[in-house]
Amino acid sequence: MRNTTFDIMKFVAIIAMIVGHCVHDWRQICIYVWHMPLFFFIGGYFFKPYSISYAIKYNAKRLLIPYLICSIITLLFFCAIHFFSHNIDIFSSITPLFFGGGLFLSNYSIYHIWFFIALFLCSIIYTVIYNYIPHNYSRTIIAILITTIGYFLGEYYGTNIPFLIPQACVAIIFFHAGYLYKIYDSITPKSYSFIWWILSIIFAFWSFSVGSIDIATNKYSLFPINILGALGGIFIVMQLSYFSHISLPKLTNKVAFVGSISILIFSVHFIESTFGISKYITSNLLFFIDNYRETTIEKILFALIVSLLLYQIPIVRHLFRLSKHQYIDIKQLKS
Repeated sequence: MRNTTFDIMKFVAIIAMIVGHCVHDWRQICIYVWHMPLFFFIGGYFFKPYSISYAIKYNAKRLLIPYLICSIITLLFFCAIHFFSHNIDIFSSITPLFFGGGLFLSNYSIYHIWFFIALFLCSIIYTVIYNYIPHNYSRTIIAILITTIGYFLGEYYGTNIPFLIPQACVAIIFFHAGYLYKIYDSITPKSYSFIWWILSIIFAFWSFSVGSIDIATNKYSLFPINILGALGGIFIVMQLSYFSHISLPKLTNKVAFVGSISILIFSVHFIESTFGISKYITSNLLFFIDNYRETTIEKILFALIVSLLLYQIPIVRHLFRLSKHQYIDIKQLKS
């Protein structure tokens, strides 16, 4: 059985990610306050205390294989598009792949898959913390320290550090928060939850007012407030996801299913946005419209439809570690 609320949260996060890549105004700032931290929070919630060697093996299958699949498909697309070009430097294109930055393809945006490497490294770092630091209070202090170190590494060295070490270090605090939430609390609202609501709204709006965070490029407007605002945004999304499932269980079960394949949607969106596949297809279908401009809705629908079709293929489910599943009954969540 899967936890419906967290799959709804994944759905919200993946849709927000696509929208965030399409808009460049206040909506992007609002989304960037919380959307990528939410993914790391979810990763921490489902963290399991494996040995370090097994954690590397497990997370490599879960995250590095999709990373390589996206990179290889992207490289093949690029080579096919520029088949007759003599200016392709394959070596320079694939070298960043081995340092966690994806491919380096001229005139194409290829950085979206940074998340796979950052989450992989974040999971391994936290496994080390868990295995060698015995108490959660001590782990919290270490997580704050590592996050602070990650911030300063990104501040002074930018994206020059390989393997996305600064990004993974910053994300540790969200990963740890997810683990702590699983240990000490539950999604079901408590009598004191209104206090968390007030604090979450205050910090989320405060972070929005000073500017968004961009973990991928190590850009933070006001780091401490950005961290608190992200945690506030995560809490708000989590509670709204819970209440939506309580109110509309049949509808949200379908939404949750889509959220459960978010890693596949993430990969499809990356490949599509790199080459503008959705716009190419739609503009050819609507050839009678001059100066056609693609909408955000079209990009979302393309990512969802293609991902749902790919999900039906067994080899795709195997490579992305997706499985057929059932959801926790709503009565269990209420009890």
